Amino acid sequence: GGAVSTAWPLLDLEHRQPKLSYAGLEKVDDQSLHQLKYSLKKGGGDLKISLYFEPETGHHLLSVYKVTIAAGAGLVHTESAAQQETRFTLEEKFGAFRQVDGLTLPTRWTLRLTQESRETSLLWEWNVAFDKIIHNQAIDPAHFLLH
Repeated sequence: GGAVSTAWPLLDLEHRQPKLSYAGLEKVDDQSLHQLKYSLKKGGGDLKISLYFEPETGHHLLSVYKVTIAAGAGLVHTESAAQQETRFTLEEKFGAFRQVDGLTLPTRWTLRLTQESRETSLLWEWNVAFDKIIHNQAIDPAHFLLH
């Protein structure tokens, strides 16, 4: 969730100890963005993570996560599924940045999940708009109790 999450890995580099590498400027939607490659310290298999930042402001505009599930890994139980690999791409885009109590935060968050195989291609998209942002608020534990 990038800047919309307090659990964003870039906020905890000392504990997570990822491998980070700068991949230069890349053209994304007609805009040149700084690309940072992020690899998990442990595990992650062939998960590829790219983070994109606006050169002028440093705003985190885009994250792209890619993983391929090998043929026969059991995602879908059909004869043809056992013969092909499946590629997943999750993109999260951030926009409409606004100042909130001295922090610059995105107020628009778009998630796009693509699942592709030799025979099918599926796309899901979620658009989130934050119309009110507050922080450092007390939370009543009763809100988390299941009724």
